[in-house]
Order: sequence, then C-alpha cells, then structure tokens
Amino acid sequence: MESRSGRRRLRSSPQIAGAPMEVRPGRRLRSAQPQLCSPRGGGGEPDHISFLPQELLLLILTLMGCAATAARTSVLSRRWRDLWTHLRQISFNNLAPSIAAALGRVRGPPAAAAVSLLEVRIPSSIRHPGPVGTTATRLLRAAVRLEPEEIVLSFPWGVEFQDRRNLVRLPCFQRTKSLMMERLLFYCPDGEFTALRTLSISYGLGGLHSLLPRCPHLLVLSLKFVNDGFGLVQNGSISLHLPLLQELFLESSIMYADAVDIVAPLLKRLTVSFGTYKLVSSFSVSAPMLEKVSWHSWYLGDGSIVRFGRWSLQKLWLHTGNTQGQLPSSLHISASASNSSWFTSNEDNFAQEIEKHLVADFSLLELRLLKAGHVFGALVFHLLGITRISRGIQRLKIVLERSR
Repeated sequence: MESRSGRRRLRSSPQIAGAPMEVRPGRRLRSAQPQLCSPRGGGGEPDHISFLPQELLLLILTLMGCAATAARTSVLSRRWRDLWTHLRQISFNNLAPSIAAALGRVRGPPAAAAVSLLEVRIPSSIRHPGPVGTTATRLLRAAVRLEPEEIVLSFPWGVEFQDRRNLVRLPCFQRTKSLMMERLLFYCPDGEFTALRTLSISYGLGGLHSLLPRCPHLLVLSLKFVNDGFGLVQNGSISLHLPLLQELFLESSIMYADAVDIVAPLLKRLTVSFGTYKLVSSFSVSAPMLEKVSWHSWYLGDGSIVRFGRWSLQKLWLHTGNTQGQLPSSLHISASASNSSWFTSNEDNFAQEIEKHLVADFSLLELRLLKAGHVFGALVFHLLGITRISRGIQRLKIVLERSR
C-alpha cells in the first residue's frame, strides 16, 4: 500500500520536459497538455491543420515556393494527398526529368480555373549534368493544356548556349498574357500567342525574329542585354514593326546593328540604352503618340569615333515626358578634350551623329565637358548651330570638369 505522504510527495514532483504532471490512483502518468496526433491522424487530438478549408491549405502549399516540395506533402495524410495538383501558381526550382510527368497530374481547365502562374527558376548554384533543352521542352509541352496566364522561365548562367541540345522549343500558349524568359536559347516553330500582352526577354539567345510575328496583340516589349546571336538583328538591322505596342524597352551593352527602324503607331513610352564601337547609320522612330522617351547611348573604345577638333563625343542622353514639378525634357551631351594634335576636325560627322539620336523634342540642353586646358566656345557654337537643337532649346547648362 502506498502511504498518503508518498502520494503527496509524488503529486508535488517537479515538471518533466516543461509539462506539469499529475498522478491519479490506478492510472498512468500523463501530461496535462494536449498531445499532437500523428500526421496520418491516428490517436491523440484532432489534426487541426488538415481540417482547414482547402483554400487555406493551397495557400500554404503556394508559400512553399516549389511545386516539387508541395507534392511531398501527399505523405502526411489522405487530406493532403494530391492536394498540390489543385495549385493555381506552380513553381519549380529544378529541371528533373520527372517534372514533366508531375505537371501532367495538375488539374487544369475546364475542371478548375486556369493556372495563373507557371514559373521555372533554376538557381545558378544548381548544376545540371546534361543539356536542359529536352527536359524544358517536355515541361512546356505538358504545360500547354494548363493554359497559364503568366509564364516565367529563368535558366542559370552555367548553361552552355553554344550547345544546340540546350535549344528549347517554345510551344504556342494561346491564353498566356505575360511571358518572361531569362538566359534561354529558344525557337518558336508555329502557332500564335493571341493573348500575349507582355513579353520580357533578358540575356537571351535564339529566335526572337520567329516569336515577334506570332504576337499580334503585344502591348509591352522588354529586351535587355540581347546580342547578335539572339535573332534581334536581321540583315544588319533591327526592325521592329508592332502596330499595337505601347511600351518598348531596348537595352544592350553593345549595339551590333547598322540601322534601327521602329514603327509603332500607338507607342507611348520608349526606353533605349546601348553602347557602340561604331557609327550606326540611322535611327528611325515612327511613333506619333510618343509621350515619354529615355534614349541613352555611349561610345566605346578610344573615343575617336565622333570628333570635333580635339573634342570627342562620349555620351548622349535624351530624356522627355517628365511630369509637372520635375526636370524638363532635356538633352545631355558629354564630351572630352584631348591634348593630342593629330586628330582632325570633322564637323559634319559630329553634327550628323547627334541629329540621329534626336527622336523627340526637348527644351533643356546640358553640356558636360571634360576639358584639358582647351577652350570650349567653338564646340558650344557648333552644337547650337544644329537645326534640331536651336529650334527647341530654351535653356542651356554647361558643366565643366577638368581631367586629372
């Protein structure tokens, strides 16, 4: 028999593992705190998470950031089994061969609402033992039936684009409204992207010339750091004729084209930025509805491409379309002077090159001159003699900098 004093001592025993313990005669020790049941729902308290509404459970899976990780929750219980196949935002962080098959299990229209996002972002830290083109093509082919509204494809830096096995065949997504591709070698064989409104390509390679004609309703086009292997330059020229386009962003570290021709009757915003080792013969922009322009060019090499006496043209920036209270529409020209005497003056070359870039009107002319003891009056008068400049200029600002 157990003494009363013994029972009292046992009742006053310290807590174990942070939970208060109580003892009743003839019963086992148990915790006063509720126990969490096993993931499969056997024993203990109810699995409160699994009893949440499906919308909340899908939100939890979405926040995981990867469909492959979300698919692993199927082992938790029957409630979670294949729940991930109802996701409307599908993201992958790798290109395992099983991804295309897994994507085929996702429930798409008409059984459910259209997938809002299909995202494949492969970090540069992940290494792929072989070419990724075949796997990526299979994944995209499996995604066609899901009719995603937005597609994001981002490949790592380590992919060898010179290997044609990394070429991705881009199928036609007729209901996709936004398409973004980074570091992707691709081509588009057939079909039209009839719903596509926004196309963004960065560090791209491949068949832009085959894709753009298949986007008849494109409103926004962004091309960043493209090169001559990308398909942007055809027969030595960049020619963009887009009847419905409203915004165009073109950014390149080096301009490879001999001429640029842009025809966009509804274009409202134009952003162009590039460097060049040579003179581009012509820039033609036909956009009567243009409201905002940012045109930035700089000259690479030894600075002798465009000269006026000892002055060489370095940078040119045309900026318009500012709102009230900000800086006015302006043209910024940077030039530097050299002490070398072998340079010869080429006034026509200097004026003609600047006129090529005057695709919009402006009211402020800012000159930033890096001089080495030389006078600059002749250069200023030469610039003011350019018809397109003298016609609209209202303010002149000169910033003098001395070379070290």
